Amino acid sequence: MNHTSLTELMTQANESRRAYDTAGAIQTYTAVLEETDAKTDDLAIVEMRLLALRQRGLLQRRLGKQEAAMSSYQQLLHEAHTSQQKVLGTELVAQQHSSMGQHDKAMGLHREALQLAETLNYTYGRALTLQGLAATHFYRGRYEEALSHIEKSLSLFRQLDDAEERMRTWNWMGMIRQRQGQLDKSIVAFQAALADGRQVGEMETAVILTNLGESYQLLYDMQKALIYHREALTLAEKIDLPSMEVDMKRNMGVELSYLGQMEEGIENLRQSLRLSEVVGQPFLTYQVIYSLALAEHARGNHAKASEYGQRLYDLAEQSSARDFRAQAMHILGLCAQAEGDKVRAEQLWQQALFLAHETGQQTLLWQLHTALAEISPNPALAGTHYRIAAEVLEQIVYPIEDETLRRTFLAAPPVKAVFAHLTQT
Repeated sequence: MNHTSLTELMTQANESRRAYDTAGAIQTYTAVLEETDAKTDDLAIVEMRLLALRQRGLLQRRLGKQEAAMSSYQQLLHEAHTSQQKVLGTELVAQQHSSMGQHDKAMGLHREALQLAETLNYTYGRALTLQGLAATHFYRGRYEEALSHIEKSLSLFRQLDDAEERMRTWNWMGMIRQRQGQLDKSIVAFQAALADGRQVGEMETAVILTNLGESYQLLYDMQKALIYHREALTLAEKIDLPSMEVDMKRNMGVELSYLGQMEEGIENLRQSLRLSEVVGQPFLTYQVIYSLALAEHARGNHAKASEYGQRLYDLAEQSSARDFRAQAMHILGLCAQAEGDKVRAEQLWQQALFLAHETGQQTLLWQLHTALAEISPNPALAGTHYRIAAEVLEQIVYPIEDETLRRTFLAAPPVKAVFAHLTQT
């Protein structure tokens, strides 16, 4: 097949991708690869093949075909001719390992790619690798390290004026800030990502809207969170990608449960869990299990909540996900408390407290201190836990400039209860 015909085939594949015909795009990218020789010395063909492999891998990952995506990225690395192409291939393989929960393998490859990118003074490769390192640290619950890398990546992508990668980097920034409980900063980052995302495409916009809504959810502004999540769902309905639906259904499940629509909320969460198991990205599954456990506990189904909590704990142990191990111990402690075993609850929460401090999970920290205060037989110790919880809450709410949002957060029953106890002591 001549260059003109191949270019037309690539154009067709790219148009299918932009039209969200994912299966058609994968098929056409595969056709490009089948019509060309992997051992070619024609640099134009090499570039075309590498682009086809990169795009195919991305689409396979979004469909939940993680092993197929890994195969595409490994083939890209194998076919790389130049050192810059090797940086890209190594980094894509690293990111896929991370997405699949294989963080030790990912970390070694990230560092290898970064070292080569720095030796070559390859700015794009360095920026992409720093973004990948940030993501792997994020998945492992190491948020300070993640933040340091993502700030450097963002600076480089700004210099390059790469709107798509700048959008992804802002999105990671928002996710990191969200996990640290710096919700005002997470909202700023997601809004910056959204500004780029609306120019890049509907799928990217939907992902960012989902994350932005989650920040409002954590501030107990469930109505505003639902607005963002419903807009995201409207966009997602055009795109048949299960990885997108996982987070949307999970978030809507959390919000509906909180707003009293418990049955509908839990059904959304169950659908999200089923989808997450198809997608094959552990981080998404862990999030859903924790949300489901909390929802089941809230409606008094403590046996089911405990089952989910133990499942989350076992999965987090296997993948060294310290942040989710803390969350698992939080829900297991709540179940122990419900069963009247305060000693067991305290043991679990003290361990969770250590991990929450270590991973910088501000939202979980105040919840754990509140829980410990509630079961403490010592009024002075209970007062200390309530004071610490209040201090963490103040750190979250103080930077928020939106007065309506501040009032909504402070009026949320769990938050209000902490400050009410302080006035009683």
